[in-house]
Amino acid sequence: MKKSPPLAIRSIRLDLGEALGELEELWARIQIAAFGKILAKELEPRKEYADRLAKRLPLTDSDLFYSLDHAYHHLNFAWNCRRAPEERVRACADADFVRWSRFPTGAPFLDLQPLPRRAKGPPREAGLALVRPTCILHAYAQLAVRHLGLLRDMATAAAGEGSILGCKPAVPLLEPFTEETFGRHLHRIYRDLDTLWACRRRADAAVTRRTHLRRARFPWVFVVAARHRLG
Repeated sequence: MKKSPPLAIRSIRLDLGEALGELEELWARIQIAAFGKILAKELEPRKEYADRLAKRLPLTDSDLFYSLDHAYHHLNFAWNCRRAPEERVRACADADFVRWSRFPTGAPFLDLQPLPRRAKGPPREAGLALVRPTCILHAYAQLAVRHLGLLRDMATAAAGEGSILGCKPAVPLLEPFTEETFGRHLHRIYRDLDTLWACRRRADAAVTRRTHLRRARFPWVFVVAARHRLG
């Protein structure tokens, strides 16, 4: 039986870190829009940071689209290059960049595939419709950040770089970083981001139990955007 190549842990950790930074800033903007201040202790508390984010309000569809599109790109990349040699990931030829930037299509993401569409070309511009800064939006941004933070901590521990980087996991790590745990946690993060996008203009009262239990999908607008951008 052919042995699988080792996981490209360091490359995975870097992409997870990039996605986490994007989502943390988005979460902070949602908190300022909804509550007038940043509530989370783990986010940067400096006043000038909050003032800078406040100047970028109100939050629009376009803002949310570009933040999530950037996060999705790095999550896709982390998963798709997981078994590539570290040297190949660092070199990143054009063909590899296109291949690794696509949304996952196999297990464990089969239930997340977008519904078939005939749409071709780029999606319509997201526009300037205002995003509702609701508690539900805040809750799903928080879930995505915390799940991704845990996954990044697992990858950091597996890479043996915690002492070098001065990174200490927020909670004790109860499982090793393997392809199975990576896929399982990443699946959950994709569901959080899908629901975050779907609830962007819903009032809290309009988010029902069915919304939470509905079958998640990669938001089609991001899939089409990635395909068009990559050619």
